[in-house]
Amino acid sequence: MKKRIIDTHCDTLMAYCQDNAGFCSGTWDVTFDKMSANDTYLGTFAMYFSATDTPEQRAEQAVKYAEAYAHLLENHAVSPIRSAAELEQFAQQGGNGILLSIENACFFEDDVNDLKKYWDMGVRMISFTHFKDSQYGCGNAVNDTPEQDTGLTERGRRMVGLVEETGMIIDVSHLSFKSFWDVCEEAKRPFIASHSNAHAVCGHGRNVKDDMFAEIMRRGGLIGMCFCPPFVAGEEPITVEQMADHVDHLCGLGGQDNICIGGDLDGIGDMKVAGLEDCANTWNLAEALLRRNYSEELVDKIMFGNAYAFLKKWLPV
Repeated sequence: MKKRIIDTHCDTLMAYCQDNAGFCSGTWDVTFDKMSANDTYLGTFAMYFSATDTPEQRAEQAVKYAEAYAHLLENHAVSPIRSAAELEQFAQQGGNGILLSIENACFFEDDVNDLKKYWDMGVRMISFTHFKDSQYGCGNAVNDTPEQDTGLTERGRRMVGLVEETGMIIDVSHLSFKSFWDVCEEAKRPFIASHSNAHAVCGHGRNVKDDMFAEIMRRGGLIGMCFCPPFVAGEEPITVEQMADHVDHLCGLGGQDNICIGGDLDGIGDMKVAGLEDCANTWNLAEALLRRNYSEELVDKIMFGNAYAFLKKWLPV
């Protein structure tokens, strides 16, 4: 069985901004060598922005990300994935690829022009918040506290339509619960929770409740299994078998076509799920599922095929 993986969220580009040499064979969770341990590896490299930074700091960081992304593509055998055609060719030839995303659009000033600018750069996925609130809505720091959860702002509701008109995919992983349902009211296209788990298995505010996952399934969206220990189980050490419990639960809800990988690698510091420490070890989740008598066909869908089908449908031709 070929090791094929699409991961819908990592923070490696932030590290690359600081020390691009570390991508060759460094200690990061995602490096070229570790990606190459798989037959095919497509990572979604996020441009993360902090709501606590000043506008000037965010603008400076945006420039750094653009320069780092260009440098990475120029200096490494990594395929940029911006269209369905590029995705299809990449899947046929294998190797390493990058999809570009924005995590927290808090730095946007002019929604239409900013969206166009980053679309032209290659960004194909975007989230409106991180843990804290942004001009678009409430982040998931409020956890499950309805009295504090203000949902999307009016600007955020308008932004849903603008994002879809641009062609980007909405990422709901860091939205509050009410913000999630507000997106559902506005969205015409399916969306992704790029790095979230099952709330019923681990009741963290970053995870997706069963009714939310049912809505993701109804729309044909995705949820990416996140390797951040507090989102997997309440007590450490956390194992790959506990990660597989989330897959079991979501498959039990009928989500075999809607589960993928969203490891959050290089974004979780020293917190690690034992056996899922980096992208060279991501396939250990596949092995755990095979031990639970998942078919090779279903394992390939979870590790690669579901995200591939989703992206092929919703990326531009």
